[in-house]
Amino acid sequence: MRTITFFLVVLMAGALHAQAPTQVPTTFGKLKLIQEVDCGATLPNEDFREFPSGASSVERILGASCRVLAPSDETTKYFAVRIGKGCGLTPGKPYLLCVEFPEDKSRSMFIHNGGNEAISGVATGETTGDVLAGRYVNHNPESLQYPLSGKMSQWTGLFYLHDRFAEMIRPRGRGERNLLPEDGFWVTISQSYARNDPLSCGAAVAKVRLYEILEPEKLALEINYPPKNLPKRHIFWREEMADGVVDIGRSYQEEQDATARGVANPADWYEYKLLWARALGINTFCKDLLEFGHNQGWDAEEYGGNRWINQPRNKQLWGELVQLCKKYQFPILPYYEYCGSIGGDDTLSLGRQKRAKRLDGGDKYTHIWWSEKANVDLSDPDTLRDFEKILDCTVLRYKNDVEFLGVWLRPRVSANPVSFNERNIAQFSRDYAKKTVSRQDLQTNKELLQQYYQWWFAQRRAFLENVAQYLSQNGLENTFVLYTTDGGEPGYSIPWQIAGTGKKDSWRYKTNVVNDNMEKWERIIQENPYYEKRFVKAVDIEEVLEENWYADALKHWTDNWAGGENNHALPPADPENYLDSKRVMFSYTIHRTYSAADTPTMENYRTGAGLTCVRHYPLNEHELNVKGSTDKEFEPTGYFVADVERAGAFCMMPEVRAMAFGNPSQLGYLTGNTFQRGFPQYVRAFNAAYLALPALPSEIIQAAKYGKEYVHKISTPSDGDYYAVCSLEYTKKTFVIENLPDGTLVECATGKRYRVANGSVRIEMEPMSLRSFHME
Repeated sequence: MRTITFFLVVLMAGALHAQAPTQVPTTFGKLKLIQEVDCGATLPNEDFREFPSGASSVERILGASCRVLAPSDETTKYFAVRIGKGCGLTPGKPYLLCVEFPEDKSRSMFIHNGGNEAISGVATGETTGDVLAGRYVNHNPESLQYPLSGKMSQWTGLFYLHDRFAEMIRPRGRGERNLLPEDGFWVTISQSYARNDPLSCGAAVAKVRLYEILEPEKLALEINYPPKNLPKRHIFWREEMADGVVDIGRSYQEEQDATARGVANPADWYEYKLLWARALGINTFCKDLLEFGHNQGWDAEEYGGNRWINQPRNKQLWGELVQLCKKYQFPILPYYEYCGSIGGDDTLSLGRQKRAKRLDGGDKYTHIWWSEKANVDLSDPDTLRDFEKILDCTVLRYKNDVEFLGVWLRPRVSANPVSFNERNIAQFSRDYAKKTVSRQDLQTNKELLQQYYQWWFAQRRAFLENVAQYLSQNGLENTFVLYTTDGGEPGYSIPWQIAGTGKKDSWRYKTNVVNDNMEKWERIIQENPYYEKRFVKAVDIEEVLEENWYADALKHWTDNWAGGENNHALPPADPENYLDSKRVMFSYTIHRTYSAADTPTMENYRTGAGLTCVRHYPLNEHELNVKGSTDKEFEPTGYFVADVERAGAFCMMPEVRAMAFGNPSQLGYLTGNTFQRGFPQYVRAFNAAYLALPALPSEIIQAAKYGKEYVHKISTPSDGDYYAVCSLEYTKKTFVIENLPDGTLVECATGKRYRVANGSVRIEMEPMSLRSFHME
């Protein structure tokens, strides 16, 4: 046994090259080293795999022996090592998976943790990280010159070990998971085609380590919340393609076969997530209760059961999760992709009636068949009653058990479209136009159609306000309704109508690489015909910011194509019509640098309910697929979907910028699979500072005076003033904060005290960071 400064490191029998690590994580308390795998060494065949054969090589980088995947346009690649075999791993215990990699050049890679079936991407330097030209959606690629540390860095993933693991092929949902804890699990390092991230020099990893957390009861991040009389901030997350690992199937036989699930009891899997969230300082639980309109685990018997809305076999799941949230004191924000109830009886199932109609009278708004199965007309009184019944079953039934923040509605394509049915047109004629209007009138008169849109926007607000009122009338007075009009995973893109303005072949600006090195990117795009086929163009970040393109993108109506009415299928937000609302707000999408860069744009989304920023992650779905001998694609690692973040402090770039320019009262995440944060020390520092501030509006009292610093003053009625200091710098820097009253600033998260003299104080800031203070 060897002790290393507060951390217990034990070398386990059977470990490959087990030795005292060079970098021991300090974020989560006392650790026990289970195993260290030296990726630069020759490993036993049963514990090492690569694709294709000979895909990896060993290089000396920054003094360390690293296994490297050279970029290739011929194939995707991976190498994998088995870890934890014969090491006494225990299901349900918390572990740390650490991947040591060099920050010598711009690199990107995906890290597959077989122990909890999570895939996370890491991007350094100028890489885009997310696949440049996604096969399904626009990933909003961005390439900026983030500094490289010139040292070995470490990705660190906290996770709770599953009961069973897959071999190399990850199932999508139920499937073969034949490995048990005594077999260990696979850790895979992969990358897509070189053209998908042309500035990446290839994945490189020196060592993979697995630690057991010895004091799990101390994992929860301590938050110094403001006094109880002040409103609290909240952080929440929703995962899209994650819960297949605990899919119980559609029959009794499948439900009894726990070998096809990663965790035998689905409620245990969710409990692991709550424990993980507490460790990172995420304080609110969110679960999808409707996914593309389908019931995700709640009891609907009160209103007709499967005749009204189809119920899964585990319809008791939501009640179990409510009790878990009660146990761990998590407020809840339930999430609904509402398109009307979907059940077996069309007389009860509103969504299947598809009452919303296109401008031409049809009911299929797009070519996306799976989202065209149901829709609702938000102006229809039956729609409100249908959703109220869902609230009865999922919220009001449990209102005395746990705190509900409110409800979150996020319609997918065609779920809540602009409707032009006969009743709609008659109502518009009577209440708004004050004259008889026909469908043909709306099709031929653009000015009249614009008036119709304004009428429909008013109907949408009335529906949302009525939902808020229904919650209030049923005992949930201090709740809000959050509505997200951004139906795509990556978040809003800058369309060609904006990016191509004044440029040659403006219509080709469909996948815009926002960057700070135009000469390099224009050369890359010009030299590879692939980018021409995929409509990839280089766009200068300065132009995007100066012209405030993102503000225009938020208002953009989707283009029509393939004979559809895509523009009406998912209409944009109209936040300017909600500024006086007390209970309803639209979410504001953040993702790339330019998405949080203008205070007036963000303030336009603030209502009496606050301002909620939601960070969207692209799925990168199927981006490891390769063609086999029959020219048919296959998945070398099984189902692939991954969320990508920048390395180190820059993983928090969207959140810090959102705070600098917008001061949101809530932060949310829409992730593609099991949410992982690979640099938790920066996440915890931000969350501790953010949650310590009261959820009140602020005044910016200092903006980029001595660098890229932004200082917000938050005044309270009776508890003095709070200050949020944001640094958007790429390096550590000390700022002089001015215009303060003389006295003592106390850092909210740490209690450290700073003396303010002559109205100013010096504060040292880490790169891309937030610190919060209270004036004593």
